[in-house]
Amino acid sequence: MKKILIIIPLCFILSIISLYVSEHIDQLHIKIKTLEKEDLEYKVLTLKTTADSLLIAHQYDTALSLYHKVDSIYQSDSYTENALRFIEDQKVPFEKINELEKRYYTNQKYIYRLKQNQVELFDSINVYKTTNHLLTSDKGKLELDLQKNKKTIKNLQKELVSQNKDIERLDIQNYDGAEIKYIGEVFNGNAHGFGYAVFEKTGFYEGLWENNRRNGQGVYTWENGDRFEGNYKAGIRDGFGVYFFKSGERYEGFWSNNLREGFGVLFNDKNEVIFEGIWKKDKPKNKKLTK
Repeated sequence: MKKILIIIPLCFILSIISLYVSEHIDQLHIKIKTLEKEDLEYKVLTLKTTADSLLIAHQYDTALSLYHKVDSIYQSDSYTENALRFIEDQKVPFEKINELEKRYYTNQKYIYRLKQNQVELFDSINVYKTTNHLLTSDKGKLELDLQKNKKTIKNLQKELVSQNKDIERLDIQNYDGAEIKYIGEVFNGNAHGFGYAVFEKTGFYEGLWENNRRNGQGVYTWENGDRFEGNYKAGIRDGFGVYFFKSGERYEGFWSNNLREGFGVLFNDKNEVIFEGIWKKDKPKNKKLTK
């Protein structure tokens, strides 16, 4: 009887233990399946990530083999088919890129030829400029000689004309309003022919006149020491003339409206050429003065 009493509780305990162990084993199976599933998902994710990277890097064959493994796990063809569509879509842009590259290299060759032609054109322009400068310089020198000869002729004419004029004193005004004390030849009450004049607060002039204006060859000396020898027209420097600066420099060339204009040569106080060429509005054109 005592044995029975001992066995019954023992059996009860064993049944409880068996039930607990059975439940625990079931839970372990569930955990194992969960871990296996997670491991499979991780493996698939690794394969897919690697395949995606290879696909982007244009390593299509290796990428397709990995997508095929993923599809075999899922028993599907979706990943492989999507990859094939992606590869097919990439063909068109690559073809366009190749075409653009061909056009680029063709254009580069064309641009190179244009640059070569541009260099040759600039060389031709430089030759033309050099030739034109030499021709302009020769023309200017010939004009200087011509004007010097004209100056000599006018001086001779001045002596002939002076024989037929009356000598008188006049008080006249310059075109800028300055008072002029004149003594010389007069015609119809005006300074006309050869005469001398003192300009109010500026300087002294001797030379040809016409209707109370300096006109023709003459010499004007300023109070500061500057001097101009050359042609006047209606009271202003116009045509060929030589300007002597008190500093010792000298300009020989053409004038217009009291400004150096056209071909001319500027000398320093040692009679060395500072500039020879074309002048525009009293300044050398496209050249720097040499010192």
